[in-house]
Amino acid sequence: MDWYSLFVTTEKEEYVSKWLKFYFSDQEMLVLIPKRKLIERRQGKRQLVLKKLFPGYVLLKTEMDFKKYYTLKKVPHLIKIVHSGEYFTKIPEREMSLLIQLMDQKGIVDFSKVYLTDSKIVIKSGPLVGMEGLIKAVDRRKMRIKIIVHFMGLAREIDVGIEMFDLNSVNDVERSII
Repeated sequence: MDWYSLFVTTEKEEYVSKWLKFYFSDQEMLVLIPKRKLIERRQGKRQLVLKKLFPGYVLLKTEMDFKKYYTLKKVPHLIKIVHSGEYFTKIPEREMSLLIQLMDQKGIVDFSKVYLTDSKIVIKSGPLVGMEGLIKAVDRRKMRIKIIVHFMGLAREIDVGIEMFDLNSVNDVERSII
């Protein structure tokens, strides 16, 4: 089975997902709407929120054929099946493997534990372990890291939530534990 992408009306991703589950069984098609955990401030309080990684996109893992293609065309709020010249185009394996590595079983990018020294970022745990090369910027105030991922042939910059620890403010006993 290969991965494909649907471009849908923004904010209708869950609605499209329900229609896909109506038309296709779990054995025929895996439907995924990638999300990320973030901390946001609302009315002066910090709250945990889930935001879509790629708003307006629904990912499918299936054996695509023309019967499924024409059934997909019936789904409400589906704008198009993403393609490049053909009727449907697979998402390259190298792009999907990185996304799958970042997400858990439910399709959610969880927090990574990040330790900051003077100018060095060390990721101790979470989905970003070993992916320091993807990091473009750190936003200490919002507790987010901007990473570059390739999706559908384009480099996209996305924010991912982090748990941040500053090693400059940690005492010697805590440093030995880290």
